[in-house]
Amino acid sequence: MNEEVVGHRAQRRYLQQLLERGRLPSTMLLNGPAGVGKYLVARELAYALLCENGEYGGCEHCKSCALLAANNHPDLHLIEVANSSESSVASLRALLTVLQLRSFYGGARVVILRDADQLTSQAANLLLKSLEEPGARTYFLLTATNSTQLPATVLSRCQAWFFEGLSAEEIASVICRREMVLPAELSLEDAVVLADGSLENLDGLAAFVDAWKLLGISLDRVHAGDPLAIPVICKLLSSHKEQTSQILALIRILARQRMLHSLKTGAPSTRWAILLQNAIIAERLISTRNLNTQYVAHCLLSALLPNCAPQIDTIPRSHITLDQYVV
Repeated sequence: MNEEVVGHRAQRRYLQQLLERGRLPSTMLLNGPAGVGKYLVARELAYALLCENGEYGGCEHCKSCALLAANNHPDLHLIEVANSSESSVASLRALLTVLQLRSFYGGARVVILRDADQLTSQAANLLLKSLEEPGARTYFLLTATNSTQLPATVLSRCQAWFFEGLSAEEIASVICRREMVLPAELSLEDAVVLADGSLENLDGLAAFVDAWKLLGISLDRVHAGDPLAIPVICKLLSSHKEQTSQILALIRILARQRMLHSLKTGAPSTRWAILLQNAIIAERLISTRNLNTQYVAHCLLSALLPNCAPQIDTIPRSHITLDQYVV
């Protein structure tokens, strides 16, 4: 393969074992956060299925591997679902017609559906029969960031594999191996935390350094009992309306970082845990609801103030139900 797969050793080892034993499922769903390498794992498996020497990840010497390296193998079909033209009903119907014929090289055929959770209901329904009863030596590999968006009928036909975020050591090794130039004010340790287990986040680090620093200082002030720091975060959210999800993700990352540090030092961590929970819920809702960012910020941060401590033995419902703030 042209690009090295990072991490997920257990999943890849087990996939290789299933392939060697002839027990590889014909339809699999690789689910997990964006930027952790699900697509690369799917390609690695596809190379193994199509390599003439049967080497996992491809031998790089046979004719099939040469075609794969040139992205020109007729028995590998890569569908970018986010590209509406590639995942249109007409395109998928044409693909299914091709899959009814013999493979070009008489071996396996592989279909990779990248970002399958973005399939339209019509396209998903069109694929159902093929996912349930694929042709001989035909494999469907679906990748998804949020598998809950897939119809239950599709999920029931897939063997699900979950991929977690990359470890701090794996992220750090990628930064060093790529010789990435980090912003001067950002340490390697902060860059690893900010990446949040995703290689996809590394490319956009510089754009959020200032927000990262400001949020860290402001959250610590709120935690120390300064309510005047809350408007600072509200203003930050309001001034980054197009990046609200990213700002909420930064708050989530910082809350988790502070909570873990508190647990290590024995300091109280409950308020950080509540903020983490609130941020996770807000991230989920912000993508589907029209939320007022001012209300979201106050709802997120109110439990972080020390004077809320007596109320948080049982988490107040007002702190974790953001639906009431839909506008």
